[in-house]
Amino acid sequence: MKVSKLFSFFKRANRQQQAQPMARPQTAPSPASAAEGGWESGIPLELLFWDMWLASGGEPWPEDFQYRTIADAPLQSHITDALSAHVGTDVRALDVGAGPLTYLGKQWAGHNLTITAIDPLADEYDTLLTKHRVTPLVRTQKGFAERLVAQFGENRFDLVHARNCIDHSHDPWRAIQEMVAVAKPGGLIYMHHAVNEAETQNFQGFHQWNLFCHDGDLYIGDQREEINVSQRLDPLARVESQLWHEGSWMINLIRKYSE
Repeated sequence: MKVSKLFSFFKRANRQQQAQPMARPQTAPSPASAAEGGWESGIPLELLFWDMWLASGGEPWPEDFQYRTIADAPLQSHITDALSAHVGTDVRALDVGAGPLTYLGKQWAGHNLTITAIDPLADEYDTLLTKHRVTPLVRTQKGFAERLVAQFGENRFDLVHARNCIDHSHDPWRAIQEMVAVAKPGGLIYMHHAVNEAETQNFQGFHQWNLFCHDGDLYIGDQREEINVSQRLDPLARVESQLWHEGSWMINLIRKYSE
């Protein structure tokens, strides 16, 4: 992925957003820690991003669009490498903040892979999919990262996946706790996010929280507080963090301890 393509895309999306009326889909109540109206103000741009992405066949990343629509596309190797020693034949995966088309590959040789995808804007994404005549291989259900246990119960998934979404949530610490809770003992929470994206975006719209790594530990923080996620999860899970793309992106592997 070229960063210049990303900036160009969002500049174009911002120009189009300014010419469109504000969308007001139903969302979860915003907690006190989020800037009032901040999260909701990001919804129109998020919907516009996916509208343009679907209309253009995934530009500026058409290969990503194609991969999401191929029924026999394999589950990505960077995920299976981290997961393979800890699962049996039947594998249940939850993709949190999946957007209209889950990123996860749909097949894993030697395994029966079942994917559940959720997103707070699932209803709006269904409208966009109908508009662009795209039928998802896995239809995204409406769901919030902060409410996973209520929706699915505890200890249900071998893999809980979150890509570029937890720092967009109302309450990322609660979201991470919920992801750990719905993972099976020994299960994997695989997170992939930009570092300090809220600062990069001036705490606008969805970007109310930073994710970053310090001395090997995973942190989340807004303009008022920072939370050491690695330390807080220590009784329940082990956290491994990896920086890449010159430190601008981060992968976090959260392994829930076996009972």
